[in-house]
Amino acid sequence: MTSVLQQLRTETAHQHEALESTMPFAALMTDRFSVSVYQDVLLTLRSFHGAIHHATQQVPTHPVSTMLDACAVCEALDTDLLMLDAISAPAFVNDQTITSQSTDIIACGYVWLGSSMGAKMIHRWLQNNAPASLPTHYYQTLSGCSQHWAAYRRYVDTLTLSVQEGEKICRSANALFSGLRNTASKVTAVMQPA
Repeated sequence: MTSVLQQLRTETAHQHEALESTMPFAALMTDRFSVSVYQDVLLTLRSFHGAIHHATQQVPTHPVSTMLDACAVCEALDTDLLMLDAISAPAFVNDQTITSQSTDIIACGYVWLGSSMGAKMIHRWLQNNAPASLPTHYYQTLSGCSQHWAAYRRYVDTLTLSVQEGEKICRSANALFSGLRNTASKVTAVMQPA
């Protein structure tokens, strides 16, 4: 029997790789990095985190909702975007509505907390390579969420889920990755000079 986490890793791998190849994310930690790219990343992520925060507010006592520290993450994004004089973030462009159903919340946790692991690397890279004036509250705050990854894994491993529930979690996680790419495309299209 395959665990839900193994199923998620396997069935979302292609979407995760596609996201890493999508601008502006593809320019992170490369010589193509710029303040403009960073702003686009933050605008995209504000849309993503805001959509998940909205869903988790409907079920604040769900174990995964409590692991995300959604208020602090969204506030950190807002702080950084304000310091960059950024426009407001667009709506999250997702083909599937994020609901407060447990399967969606578990998928949200997988993508959010998984990204917190990457946030630690990005935060270190920014500290060593970006201008000192660049605000990094978001990456610092999201990095802190990585402490919940082990608890998330334990929680998901204890669940008894049907095959259909496991498939729904994977579909939801894939939709979130796809939504990040769709939103990133929208943000970069809006930010391109005419």
